[in-house]
Amino acid sequence: MEAVKGNILIVDDEESIRRTFMMFLKQEQYNVSLAANYSEALEHINKTPLDAVFADIMLGEKNGIDVLHAVRQSGLDCPVIMITGDPNVTTASAALRLGAFDYLPKPIRKDRLLQTTQLALQHKKLNEEKQRIVAENDKYRKHLDAIFRSV
Repeated sequence: MEAVKGNILIVDDEESIRRTFMMFLKQEQYNVSLAANYSEALEHINKTPLDAVFADIMLGEKNGIDVLHAVRQSGLDCPVIMITGDPNVTTASAALRLGAFDYLPKPIRKDRLLQTTQLALQHKKLNEEKQRIVAENDKYRKHLDAIFRSV
């Protein structure tokens, strides 16, 4: 049995979209959580270590941009992919400017969903590696500074 590739949250008010995404992602060994609205998404964001989030722009009382803000405010360092059935340049540019990883118009083909998921997880892994290297460099810099000061 293959290991789980990552924890993915799908936030969409359309059950058929949530279920379809879940089916496609589970076939590829991803662990998938579902949320029908902002409140449910917030529960997952605060409880679950997530590797990527797909959020519909239009959710009802709140929207996908609110989900994006919640992910950022929680301290989770995971890509958020915005999805929409009503694509337009204004919302796309706003989402990307606010830090969305990608913006996908519905309907989303299985291959595009899987490719975007894989790229998002690679991006997350590279960011984690970068943070590790920066922290390690800081540690070495402090150590070298201490050595030079003692000379």
